[in-house]
Amino acid sequence: MYQSYFVATIVCSGTNGGDVFSAGGYYVDRVVRTDASWRIRSREPTSTWRAGNPRVLDVGKEAIK
Repeated sequence: MYQSYFVATIVCSGTNGGDVFSAGGYYVDRVVRTDASWRIRSREPTSTWRAGNPRVLDVGKEAIK
């Protein structure tokens, strides 16, 4: 098992309540060795903090439909 950290900032201009949402946390990865290289077999994300306007996420989901 390996652990890596992430910080994500998402910006969507014109979102009611603010244009920015940020989150951070870590992934727990299970890896497997192949003939070519190491590969991630599974990844479990855990969010440890959030800030800003969570409505930004909803606007983004609508935009990719």
